Formats: sequence, C-alpha cells, structure tokens
Amino acid sequence: MKLDGHSSIKLNEMMVVILGLPGSGKGTQTRLISNELGIGCIGFSDLLRREVKKGTRMGAEIAGVLDDHKLAPTEIAVTLINACFSDSHLRNGFVLEGFPRNHDQALALDKLLQDRNLSINAVFYLEISMAEAVRRLSNRAICPNEECGQIFATHDALSVGCCDQCGTVLIRRPDDLPEIAMKRCELAKTSTEWLEQFYQTKLHRIRATDSPERVTCAILSRLTGVSTSN
Repeated sequence: MKLDGHSSIKLNEMMVVILGLPGSGKGTQTRLISNELGIGCIGFSDLLRREVKKGTRMGAEIAGVLDDHKLAPTEIAVTLINACFSDSHLRNGFVLEGFPRNHDQALALDKLLQDRNLSINAVFYLEISMAEAVRRLSNRAICPNEECGQIFATHDALSVGCCDQCGTVLIRRPDDLPEIAMKRCELAKTSTEWLEQFYQTKLHRIRATDSPERVTCAILSRLTGVSTSN
C-alpha cells in the first residue's frame, strides 16, 4: 500500500491530524498512516498518560483532569506537543492523533507550528455513531507496550492474552468500561462546526465503520489528492 509520487508536497513530509470519537480508530489509523508514509506520530492521549506516570507536578494536574473526564488545559497540551519536536522523526512530517479538540486548541497548535515554519496539511475526522464508539471501547484490549500499542477486539476480558506483535500481555483500560466510555464519548461529541470553520478544505470526513485497511486506503487516497493539488 506504499505510495509515492512527484508533487509539490511529498507524502513523507506531511503534517496530518486524525480526530474522532474515542473508539473511532484514531490510534490504529495513526500508526498505520505513520508506517505507510514513513513519518513519526504523536498520540496525544499517550502523551498525557506518560506524563502522569512520571509523577511530575504537571502529571498530577493531568491525572485530575483525566479522572474528571475533562479536556486537558491548552497550555499543558501545547507544552507536551512542543517537547515532541526534539525527536528528529517529527521534524519533516508527523501524524497527530486526538488533538486539537476545540477552536482554542487549534489556534494554539497553529501558532506552535507557525513558530517552526510548519503547518497542517490535512485533518481527518473518523465518523462513527456514539453507540458504535461505546461498543468498541467496551470490547477492546490494548497492548501496553508504548512501542507497539496494538488494539485488539475482545468480547470477554478473561480471553485477553498476549499481543501477537510483541508478546506483551494485553490489558483493558478502566476508562473503557461501558459507563466510563459513555462519559468519554459525551465529552468528545461536541459540535464539529469549528472544524469546518478553522480547517475548511483541509478537513476530510472519513467513514470509520469500514475495516481498518479500507479506512487507511481512504485516508491515503485523500492525502495523495492533497499532495498533488499544492
């Protein structure tokens, strides 16, 4: 599925954002697109959890936000994302998952990138119903190995075994329980009008009820169009 081409924007130099409800497949698509384009990726929720594990003052503040199922403060979010740019894999292109979540965060991200002479090339919103999002969250297991992070569907927590990619024992996150999953989806299911207003033609809505492979193909097809139209 590797793509290449001769265009003014090379696919492996793109700045891509992937958004959607929890359970819409953002993490899976971020990894797949990152691998296809050969660029780095930033999982925003992973950044938050990593900071909490560090036990820093910022981590303690983030933990409180996560426990209340609220959005992370924009200043903290931008600080964490900015720190990622010390990674050389992100300097030419990246896929950012799960951020921004509102207009103020989009403005802050735009400013951060402008200061580095960068800009977002495309934003993808993965569309699924709230009921489907909760169902997916309630029936998934995750590889806790940060270098892997594979997500697996499971209908029984007792059947969760080991990751078939790295062998790490899979886990089920407490915030994927049905009642918590519903709260997370309700928080995320806000008006997306600001997306159209802010990103305009850069925004692409993708039906995420298809297989992960078909969703990836749809995203790559749109990216090819973006690269050849600039």
